Amino acid sequence: MEVKHLNLYLQGSTCRWVSLLCVACLSFFLPESGSGQTVIRGSAPAYAGSTISIRGYHNYITYTTKVLASSPIGKDGTFELKLDEPHAEVLLLAMEYMELNFYAIEGKVYEVKIEEFDLPATHPQLIIVKGPEGDLNKLVPEFDDTLLSLTDDYYPYIVKNIKRNKVDSVFDSLGAISKKNAGSFMQVHVDYKIALVKQITNKKRISQFEKEYIIDRPVREDHITYVQFIRQYFSNYLSTLGSESHVNSLENLINTKKDVLGILDLLKADQRLANDTLRELVLLNGLYELYTAPGYREQMVLDLLDSLAAKSKIAAHVEMARNIRNSLSHLRKGTIAPDFELLDAHGVKRKLSDFEGQYVYLNFWAHTCPPCFKEIEVLIDLAEKYGNKVVFVNISLDKSETKRKQFLSGYDLHHR
Repeated sequence: MEVKHLNLYLQGSTCRWVSLLCVACLSFFLPESGSGQTVIRGSAPAYAGSTISIRGYHNYITYTTKVLASSPIGKDGTFELKLDEPHAEVLLLAMEYMELNFYAIEGKVYEVKIEEFDLPATHPQLIIVKGPEGDLNKLVPEFDDTLLSLTDDYYPYIVKNIKRNKVDSVFDSLGAISKKNAGSFMQVHVDYKIALVKQITNKKRISQFEKEYIIDRPVREDHITYVQFIRQYFSNYLSTLGSESHVNSLENLINTKKDVLGILDLLKADQRLANDTLRELVLLNGLYELYTAPGYREQMVLDLLDSLAAKSKIAAHVEMARNIRNSLSHLRKGTIAPDFELLDAHGVKRKLSDFEGQYVYLNFWAHTCPPCFKEIEVLIDLAEKYGNKVVFVNISLDKSETKRKQFLSGYDLHHR
């Protein structure tokens, strides 16, 4: 039996792990760039000749991204990125197939350094060499780590819902300290990270909790932590609502009538959703969840997103509805997979469409990926067993041809 096990290479690409390290020199203050321009400059010697970019999220439901700025990395490993347009604080610093979380405040200047080490000894690091006072790249991880530690310490009380006043007092004190002299992003981040914990301890005081964190608060669909909280708090909201007998018309409104305004009117009965903006945000997330939920037709969900994009008076929601729709339908089951062309191990050009009509298993790997070693071993066994029915295609993300060949030399792979 011939085992169909093809290895393809993405030239100039690599897969790496990155940890974020904020060093002591964060206390240095860099002057503002002026005119609201955000500047990120630094060095990445290991990526010389590649392109580095800053990406922003379209929204915090699909988490799809768009390029805000890009720059070549010079032969000396240096680069400079400039963001002239308004942007959210949460960004991604992307090189090749690696993405790093990065926080940037508009109009500030950041100096960074990216160091690469061979795995498994250590991971590449993004070092903030110089940043503005109150740099979120330091404040957010520090707070999150402290919150996680406290949550672990008080976990028995949290899950048993006992000593609520004591638990709330501890987390409120942490919040007060963390928000002191902090900017608006950090204040909202702290509040809603703590809210994710307190929603468990406040089950018997739910109306008070909802008033504090939902009803009496401004809607912040532009803030990642706020949206994470809303998505978790209203998780499966539409599907649960549709299963209740007194609102069984919801499924009909979605599957038959495609009546987005009727659905919004139905949700308005929930006093927590009296705010038009929040109500639409919950609906957008609910439709995103319902796309794969039993009992709901995919095309109807897509049509409702089109309808919401056409009828919403909230500009951010118009774009969000369009993006969610595109995200859901892009690789929809039954659609034609996007074609691509790469070189195989023998330097021959191969296209995905070459395997039209066959079952194809795509596996992406790199020599810097520890789990990939195990995956390759499993795929070899699968190829031996199902190679007459399935084409197994391994796509390398490695930039270095030498390291790629070294990786492959340790495995008995059969090539077509």
